[in-house]
Amino acid sequence: MSRQDTKQVDKYYDNIEYHVKARDFASKMKFRRLSKIREVINHGDSALEIGCSSSIYSNDFDWVGLDISKVVLAMNKSKNAVQASALKLPFKEKYFSLVMMFNVIEHLHDPEVALLESIRVLKPGGFLAIGSPPLIWDLLLTGSPLTIKGREALERFLQKAYYQ
Repeated sequence: MSRQDTKQVDKYYDNIEYHVKARDFASKMKFRRLSKIREVINHGDSALEIGCSSSIYSNDFDWVGLDISKVVLAMNKSKNAVQASALKLPFKEKYFSLVMMFNVIEHLHDPEVALLESIRVLKPGGFLAIGSPPLIWDLLLTGSPLTIKGREALERFLQKAYYQ
């Protein structure tokens, strides 16, 4: 991604209106997502939320949020939110019991790298929770097609990456 493309992405994600809409959508989905996650993760387990936006899961786990947007970090009430890229997570290997990416992966210019990084920071037996609107799965912010298309391809990629 060129420096110009990076500035364009930063401008897009630093728009407060985007994050207000994202927070409202995430709030609607929270109960359903948490009920599934609670089947495998306990309240005190460590969790990383990539693309944390308004940190709606910050009280549900031993939570760390990560977002690339300075605006998000400024409006985020949690002290456990850090600014970084999903493509280079600033955490040691095998640290989290849970890594969450809700409505994030379709925005990344290199989702495979983000997935590999997510696996890297997962503890053995940890869980990766990904949510993505199916209608925009095949397109990135730049309009480029993802190389991982659909749920089955994602599952194959993750299985191969995890067992390498």
